Amino acid sequence: MSFSDPFTAARLGVLFLSFAFSVIGSSVGLNAYYKSNQELSYIHDATSLRGASVSIDASDVFSAGAVITVVCALLAILSAASFAFTWCPIQHKRFWYRSQSCALFFCSIWLFVTLIPFDYFFANREAQVTATLGGVPVSGGTLRRVERVLGVTPVYRNMDYLELVAILPWFAFIFSVIAGASLHIAARREGAAVACDDAPPGTSITEQGEKLKRIETESQA
Repeated sequence: MSFSDPFTAARLGVLFLSFAFSVIGSSVGLNAYYKSNQELSYIHDATSLRGASVSIDASDVFSAGAVITVVCALLAILSAASFAFTWCPIQHKRFWYRSQSCALFFCSIWLFVTLIPFDYFFANREAQVTATLGGVPVSGGTLRRVERVLGVTPVYRNMDYLELVAILPWFAFIFSVIAGASLHIAARREGAAVACDDAPPGTSITEQGEKLKRIETESQA
């Protein structure tokens, strides 16, 4: 491994970006969980003083957001491990590069199929709020007035902490896909290098180059 090789430097750069944005994606997910719990506690405390009982169902964004947080954490771990593996003193790394590439691709697809429904919920839905006062259901109009008084909203797209979850993990997805592709290419290059090292003594540079091209063509197929 040589840092004078532009491809190696580019691979390390994209792995670092994948790690950084995955950490950010996981962090905004944890922040949203903390902020939503704070908001729920504030609402319950404020309404209980008036003898009201409030039920808030935000399970749709909560479930998708929890998965996004976990997958971003996994991508951060995988990216950091792949970055550190560059210095691992293993002679032939083709298998490990390919394994890391597959792991990143798997988590990237998982993140993608979770971000789609989360963004849909964020753009189009709101938390389901019901309340009773002395056992009598509170009307929707009254709930809206109470929400304005308390300074809260059930609409997801109006919550800043959910907006961060809807946007920032997409960068983790983009850079993890690029990182997976770079590791796949690294595996091909490693396989081609091993094939040249195993060439019989006396093989000319031209013959080695032709063999390299043939191996790369076969691996692409």
